[in-house]
Amino acid sequence: MLLFGTSQPVSFAAPASPQKESKQAISSAIDQAKKAEEERKAVVAKSEKPEVYVERGRIFDSRKELDNAIANYDFAIYLNPKLASAYYYRGKDLIEQRKVAAAFDDFNKVLELQANQKNPQFNAFYMRGLCYMEMGQYQDAVNDFSYALTQATDDDTKAKLYQYRGVAYLNMKMLFPANSDFGMLLSLDRKNPNAYYYAGRLALAAKDYETALKNFDHTIALDPKYTFAHFFKGRIMTFALSKPKAGMESFTRAIACEPGYASFYLNRAHSYLRMGQVELAKKDFAKTVELNPNMANQIPTDKQIEEALRPKGNNIVTVDD
Repeated sequence: MLLFGTSQPVSFAAPASPQKESKQAISSAIDQAKKAEEERKAVVAKSEKPEVYVERGRIFDSRKELDNAIANYDFAIYLNPKLASAYYYRGKDLIEQRKVAAAFDDFNKVLELQANQKNPQFNAFYMRGLCYMEMGQYQDAVNDFSYALTQATDDDTKAKLYQYRGVAYLNMKMLFPANSDFGMLLSLDRKNPNAYYYAGRLALAAKDYETALKNFDHTIALDPKYTFAHFFKGRIMTFALSKPKAGMESFTRAIACEPGYASFYLNRAHSYLRMGQVELAKKDFAKTVELNPNMANQIPTDKQIEEALRPKGNNIVTVDD
């Protein structure tokens, strides 16, 4: 049946209230304003140089606002895909965020863009070397650090490059070149705790425990919160020199500096075992697994603990582990 001579269905819903219509109008106005603002920004973006966004990114970097900085570098690259500086600074921020693969790609891009230059930006080699270190490609890291050293001019940068290259050599068990680099680091900065720490690591690798301890002590004197100096000192005292109480004290200091490392508790537990303090050892073993369940297979069984308490039965862990 048709009503009022029309073929259209008739709605019997109540008409919209003035308040609802007002809200809809306001919402529509807001949407239009947002759209207009986005269009205005797009026009402004097209009129600006990509270098402006690089500078903005660096301002955000100075504030430690890495996500905002990266967003600006992204837009700079969108405007100019050949702008090497945008890739470089974005790569640095990505390393800070532990996004090593993405950072590696950015530094490769920088070097690709600078391939025709007589002296490519050595900082890109430096930063790519750090990426190689994180990826465990130590020889590639050595190659990049070596090139960067030929171009570096200030002592602070040279010191860092010798340090990182020395660590790469150490990880490859190339002790002689590692010793040379740590010596260069020490000659550039005798108050650098890293120089003594890595000299200690080098001596430890050579099983020269006395020299290692002297260097770790010097490291701690310069920086009392140098976590891993305490840690490796603890390993020497406990496992090489059979002084578990002194080792336990060093592990405890390492834990006080950085309580989130499962291996610190695991090693202190073995110190406690050698001191005959089984319950304290078991607490540390439990803490080890709590922090890192993947280390559960490194926890000794009750039978192994019993054997460790017997005379000369304390070889669950060695200083080389």
